[in-house]
Amino acid sequence: MQRPAVAMLGRHVVTLLARPASDLERDARGTDGAPEVKTIDRVYSAPQVRQRGLVVEVDHQALGRIELLGPPLRFGSSQPVKPTAPPVLGQHSAEIRGTMANAAAV
Repeated sequence: MQRPAVAMLGRHVVTLLARPASDLERDARGTDGAPEVKTIDRVYSAPQVRQRGLVVEVDHQALGRIELLGPPLRFGSSQPVKPTAPPVLGQHSAEIRGTMANAAAV
């Protein structure tokens, strides 16, 4: 007579052996039932991302037209703030130096 724990373990071993190798590999990676993790290029090209306006185009001073992530959250009827292009190297240096000089003078 088998003990219940041994019988239960035996059923699991048989079940594991009967499963396709791809299922076992997915389980070993810890992704069983988890959605696919997408790379950035696949995220940007996903239809649902485009349809929800999560990608915006802006004009960059050196690169021309580029795509950036748009605001992920929207609240009520308020309009999301459109992102601006990242600055080029040194674009804000004079402004920052002026602010710091003013702060040091106080």
